[in-house]
Amino acid sequence: MTSTPPGWYDDPQNPGHQRYWDGSLWGVTDSEYAAMNQAPASPATVPTSNTSKIIVIGVVVVFVLVAVAASLFAVSNKSSKNSTPATQASSSCVHATSALRAAVAVNATNGSSRAEVLQGLTTADQNVSRASAEFTAAAASSSNQSLKGSFTKAASAATQLAPLIQQDLVAVQALPASASNQDVSSAQTNWSDLISANLAITSPIAPQWKALQAACPGIASATGITQMTANSLVTSG
Repeated sequence: MTSTPPGWYDDPQNPGHQRYWDGSLWGVTDSEYAAMNQAPASPATVPTSNTSKIIVIGVVVVFVLVAVAASLFAVSNKSSKNSTPATQASSSCVHATSALRAAVAVNATNGSSRAEVLQGLTTADQNVSRASAEFTAAAASSSNQSLKGSFTKAASAATQLAPLIQQDLVAVQALPASASNQDVSSAQTNWSDLISANLAITSPIAPQWKALQAACPGIASATGITQMTANSLVTSG
């Protein structure tokens, strides 16, 4: 018995219309096919399944994703290779220089009048926050473990001093403009801790000062620091 090849044939259940025969079963009618915004086509062009389309689309998507992933990996790998020790050192030196400049300026004991002390405490408050942030950034970007440790300790010292400066600043701000120097002095309850605030912040750097100068040529002149020891900080300014 010869089987009927797939194609459009007169619909046995609906005279005057056609129905698609897939070779073994009846499929959609011509009206149903037209409802899909397509006209009846030849057997070769009538899709019997969406599977092949889905497979093709899936393959294309996979190729696109693979290409994108490969590009991202190449960019990431290139960036990683370009992040050389020299680049890291340069970044660390920039942050270290900025941190030391700020640390040197943390001098909250200048003057005796309310206006002078307020100015000193305000400047100290700004610079101690900057020193903490910049030393933290220097530690994060340094590839020298010894310097990294010193930067981290300096950042911690600045962080610990910040609330003491802020406490005294608020206390002096609360005084009347006519407050005596004695009243201003009494309001500074953290004076003894802040008298050498800049030294407290920079002292962790002192043991590594020569190494820091070697790693960051010119940092001494850039910061104005001519000498740094555990007990002294001499600047050219």
